[in-house]
Amino acid sequence: MSNSKNTKVKGLLVGLAGAALLLGGSTYALWSSEGTVTGSAAITAGDLVLSAAPATGIYDTSTDRLDSKTDTDTAKDLSTLAGCLPSGTYTGHATPDGWNMVPGDSVVQVYPFKAALKGDNLVAKMTADFGTVSTSSTFATAVEGYLKVYVNGTEISSTDIQDIKTKGNGEVVGFFQAPSQSGKDDGTLPKLPATATDYNMCVALVMTWDKDSTGKAANPNTGKVTGTTDVNADIVKLTNGLKISLVQSRNAAEVDAWKGSSNNTQFNA
Repeated sequence: MSNSKNTKVKGLLVGLAGAALLLGGSTYALWSSEGTVTGSAAITAGDLVLSAAPATGIYDTSTDRLDSKTDTDTAKDLSTLAGCLPSGTYTGHATPDGWNMVPGDSVVQVYPFKAALKGDNLVAKMTADFGTVSTSSTFATAVEGYLKVYVNGTEISSTDIQDIKTKGNGEVVGFFQAPSQSGKDDGTLPKLPATATDYNMCVALVMTWDKDSTGKAANPNTGKVTGTTDVNADIVKLTNGLKISLVQSRNAAEVDAWKGSSNNTQFNA
């Protein structure tokens, strides 16, 4: 083969190689299109609210006071101080600082709350806890007491305070549902509004000092019992140390257990 022919062949091969490189390195655009889908409805977050008002203060509700419920005395109907109580449930006298409490006396302190639930599958558990509040060794036997929960004037539960004091993580005192509840609950739980504009929930701490108890430990040597400060001081500790919590629950078994609880006065009166 002549040199001129070799040159032509080499040129052809180089040209074909270049064409191959162009074909392999090129990008061809594929057809495409897009569209934005508009949702049919907005999704918004729900809400869980528990907002406390100042407590009513400790009231002497002893029924044997000569002026306990007469028309001319200064006894207060506590429902006028906390609108979520049934009228006339507790009537008593505000106790002054340094009140000298004695066996047989009864006291009540009421804690009003704004409580609301907003959510299509929202159930909430309410617990009560005295936390690290410690009382005297005689308190458990000297004082009978209950923590009662009311919603819009209806009693929901009544729990012995000794039960609450022994539960480290808080004692269940109620289950509630949102007004638009559509989850697995059967609809029998008390409903809280989606928005609370007033104090619609009351927690009442009700205690009576046993008239047959001294409320004071006896001297181990003499057996003599003096003073009345232990129980009086312990009651003040409890009224200042109560913690109320409202938390979401998705545990159907614990809801069912609450419905069968003796504390649940709404279902087991």
